[in-house]
Amino acid sequence: MSISETILNRLKCNGENCFDNNYYVDHNIPTMTYDNLSIEQHYNVVVAFTKLIAEVKPDLIVEIGTYKGGLTKMLYDIISESSTPDCKLISYDVLHPNELVDKISKENLNIDFRYKNLFKNDYSDLLENSELIELITSHNKVIVLCDGGSKISEFNSVSKYLKPNDVIMAHDYSINNEIYQEKIHNKIWYWLEIQYHDIERSCIEYNLESYMEDVFNNVAWACKIKK
Repeated sequence: MSISETILNRLKCNGENCFDNNYYVDHNIPTMTYDNLSIEQHYNVVVAFTKLIAEVKPDLIVEIGTYKGGLTKMLYDIISESSTPDCKLISYDVLHPNELVDKISKENLNIDFRYKNLFKNDYSDLLENSELIELITSHNKVIVLCDGGSKISEFNSVSKYLKPNDVIMAHDYSINNEIYQEKIHNKIWYWLEIQYHDIERSCIEYNLESYMEDVFNNVAWACKIKK
């Protein structure tokens, strides 16, 4: 597995190479961009997702929560250089990422952004006859990224529809608050929105096991695979 210089050069922390300094110390949160699009991730996420896509070889990645589109564009570039370049990338948000949409149009990128809500008002489940259910069932191997406004509800709502070998993930994650305070806060990341106890019932009920845990715990993502 290798990451091209083109991808690495598109990732910037305070306008500089992200790997030149330790930016996550003493609340020194860098302004991060990928290909000039804002991205709220730890910079090592480029390494983690490159490994994940190389190992899983998905034919569909669904991102819930586009934000400004930096991670979306990064995923697109990683897919394009992977062994599964025909993998579809669909990103959903209830807000409109104008800069990403402009880039998709101007550069003719094969990114499917959908300005749409997927969930019921109380976030208890996906909407009736949700297109996401059809997308999951109609593709061979799917990765779903829960990075919207309610990661806990997104993870628990979507996980029941996964097929064996599908992967589901959630950002701003730590196994528990103790590990977050000891190993993540002020060192790797600064937000904790989801912990294992929030998703434990779904993991047990739907047979979800930790996957590449050592890689993704270090960039504040949960990563589970359906067995």
